[in-house]
Amino acid sequence: MSSVKKTILVSIVVGQLLAGCQSVTGSEKDKSAATKKGKEPSQLFLADLKKNGDHLFCEQPAYLHCFRQTKTKCLKDLAEVKEPCLQSALQSNGGQVADSNYKKVGNDFALCMLVKHALMYPQRADAIGRCLDDAKFDNKPVTN
Repeated sequence: MSSVKKTILVSIVVGQLLAGCQSVTGSEKDKSAATKKGKEPSQLFLADLKKNGDHLFCEQPAYLHCFRQTKTKCLKDLAEVKEPCLQSALQSNGGQVADSNYKKVGNDFALCMLVKHALMYPQRADAIGRCLDDAKFDNKPVTN
């Protein structure tokens, strides 16, 4: 698989996985909850990534199928990279999340998670990539 195709694939997968999370953050319900708690929607989004970022992937049957994993194994794998990926995403975006950059922070976080997870299985990386290319992801937000 060419590097260009892999880059396009990763962008598509990341976009699909983040759609649910971003739709929850941008809802009027969250905005009113944010106002009540004194938090901006971007801060709620960051808190949701910290709490449920690994679930964005591991709740997706297609993702689990491509990695040939159970939800438990997926969560265990991603637990190792969740915090480093969050820190990397924040660092590459000025060290903080704001209303103006939270989507970029989320995309950087998801891309890091996806790449680091795939690199845990280098012998299957091409097969995983092909599978993800054909996979259909739901956009349901994680509500844990």
